[in-house]
Amino acid sequence: MKPCMMKDLMCIWKTPLNDKEYADMLQKKIKFSYAVLLFGALLLGMGISNECLTFLNTDSFMDGVYSGVGTGIIAATIRGILKNKKLLKDAKMLHEERIETYDERRIEISQKAVVMTYSIFCIILFAAMLVAGFFNRIIFWCCWMGIILFALVYLTVVRYYNKHM
Repeated sequence: MKPCMMKDLMCIWKTPLNDKEYADMLQKKIKFSYAVLLFGALLLGMGISNECLTFLNTDSFMDGVYSGVGTGIIAATIRGILKNKKLLKDAKMLHEERIETYDERRIEISQKAVVMTYSIFCIILFAAMLVAGFFNRIIFWCCWMGIILFALVYLTVVRYYNKHM
């Protein structure tokens, strides 16, 4: 069974067994990063061109949001590409990074933090929904849809892992 293309491109669910596999994973991440870089450039271009030419009837705030998010994506992606290329040039650094990145303790801490973060986020979103119901129905329904979407995504992921693990 072939894994999905996105999962294969990002290489985030596979644990490399040696430095060569890790180097191949970094190469794939670099290739995927160029697509992310293009997306950031698209957002930046949309923000700047809409500010100058007013294609969409949005206020200046949203143009700034698009420009800022695009710039942030570009900067983070370039930093990641440069870091990965530097790792690929030095075998010792590559080995140390692989050991540090795939440390079992670090992975366990990260998984527990994600579970706790999403649990707290859901509770806060539910409380916000209850309070917003007194003041603004649109905010209430946005919070409600956030909770429902979270639950649907959760159930989908659980079903996926029950079949594939």
